Amino acid sequence: MRPRIMRLRSASHRTLRQINLAMFALALGAGLTTEIAGATDVVGEVYASHKYANEPFPDERAEVWLQGGGKRFEGNSGGGGIFYLYAVPPGTYQLHVESPYGRAERAIRIEDQRRQDLGRTTVSR
Repeated sequence: MRPRIMRLRSASHRTLRQINLAMFALALGAGLTTEIAGATDVVGEVYASHKYANEPFPDERAEVWLQGGGKRFEGNSGGGGIFYLYAVPPGTYQLHVESPYGRAERAIRIEDQRRQDLGRTTVSR
């Protein structure tokens, strides 16, 4: 019985290592996208306002997308409500956010720079 447990731990360790390597490769690839001429990496935060909460809180389950000029760039908020959209060309877009706590929409101007912070967007019903 004990060797079988050891094998399970070993397989689990290998799986975690493979996941970590895949995440590292994705992060490395995402960082390289800014080498594209005119591409901007976009970061922002999604917060939710709810009638039972005293103040807005990070929304870790939101779908986020920029749409404009016939293009669409999609992502999701993760830990701390932070989202990333990579290699967005300069231009005017509409930022859309949808989550279980509500929706938000606002106009955004993406500049030609390495990284642009859109700040906080708060969703509510």
